[in-house]
This record gives sequence, C-alpha cells and structure tokens, in this order.
Amino acid sequence: MPARDPKGRGHAPNNNSERPDIPNTGYRAASGNGKAREQRWEYVERLDDGIIGRAVDAVTSAGDAIQFGRSRDGGAYSITLYTPGGRVVIWSNTAQDAAAELATIIEDARLMAGD
Repeated sequence: MPARDPKGRGHAPNNNSERPDIPNTGYRAASGNGKAREQRWEYVERLDDGIIGRAVDAVTSAGDAIQFGRSRDGGAYSITLYTPGGRVVIWSNTAQDAAAELATIIEDARLMAGD
C-alpha cells in the first residue's frame, strides 16, 4: 500500500484488471451508489472567497502542484497534491471539510515556502 499523508488520509491504488468497466490504471474504483449530492467547487469558494486561488498560489510557491476534482459519482471533493515526494489525494465529503483542508494546505505550503 502506498504511503499516506500524516493525517492518515490518501488514495490506495489497486489493480482494476478484474473490472472490465474500469481502465487498468492502478487506481481504485469509485465507491458509492451514484445517489450522492453533487458537490461543486463553487460551494467551497462561497464559504471562503478566493480560497482556491490562495491554495494554488501557496502550493505552487512551495514548488508543488495542486489539482481539484470530484469523485466519479460527484458526491465527494478530491484535492491532489503533487510533490517531489509523491502524490497525496485528500477526499472530503462536504464543502466545509474541503475548505478546512484547503486552509490547512495553504498554511503548510506557506511554511514550506518560507512565507
């Protein structure tokens, strides 16, 4: 199993060769029943205006990259951080949790960048 971030979250890849409907990319299949409330990043932005831009600025200033996405069924947010040490995916089920994760990422990235 790959390393997880210090808080114990992350994305555990596996081999999807037993699932012909999922390309064999090494990533686990999305879970859920497709009935989850669709999450949109604009909901996060409404909670804290400009947080996504601040996250991009902080992470890239630290020399890393950040990607925003959603689960396949649209019911969860994903934040992917690309660092020299590897990739970390953080999943959040609510806009409030995603905003809190971004605030933590911004703080950590600024510390790493020396801001």
